[in-house]
Amino acid sequence: MQQNSDALLAAMRARRSIRTWQSRPIPREHLERILEAAIWAPSADNLQPWRFVVFQGERKQELAALLHRFAAGMQPGINPVLWVHRHGIRRAAEMIAQAAAVVTAWAVFSPSDAAVRLVASGDLAPLFTWTMVVESVAAAVQNLLLAAHGLGLGAVWLGYPNLATREVHAWLGGEGQLLATVALGYPAEQPAPRRRKPLPSVVRWEG
Repeated sequence: MQQNSDALLAAMRARRSIRTWQSRPIPREHLERILEAAIWAPSADNLQPWRFVVFQGERKQELAALLHRFAAGMQPGINPVLWVHRHGIRRAAEMIAQAAAVVTAWAVFSPSDAAVRLVASGDLAPLFTWTMVVESVAAAVQNLLLAAHGLGLGAVWLGYPNLATREVHAWLGGEGQLLATVALGYPAEQPAPRRRKPLPSVVRWEG
């Protein structure tokens, strides 16, 4: 057991966010394996609120083009909050275009279902329920990232596409809220380790 724990911790320490990739494609079975890892993440009340969309080929390029158009349509006086992030959205679009594959993670949330299953009695706090959904999807994405690393793939979790959720939703169809976009490929870079804060500075012991 100690050996397994050490190997898992080593994988966590070795994983990096990869933003440039080789041009070779990712085998379908590798993508299926990382998605299988994602769905075995912990989930609040086992709601499993996640849905995934895998983009490759022309559809991936269409997604990148949509984000470029979204960024180009921003105006400082009309979209002041989005305007600040326009360069990040463009950079995300460029990485999506370069990656071999892209996985988007969506939260699918039914308030009536969650009310019954997450709260036994009393008033439902929507923010609490939504937090449980977000945490579940985030755990699935972390599993996906670690599984990709284990298969020799490089991945980066992109948040900027979330700003274009309505536009992506209208183009793609379906349901849910876009929570994560992961660009994947075989690494063309080896980033140095990023510093972590020392354990005593982020942990408080009680008892």
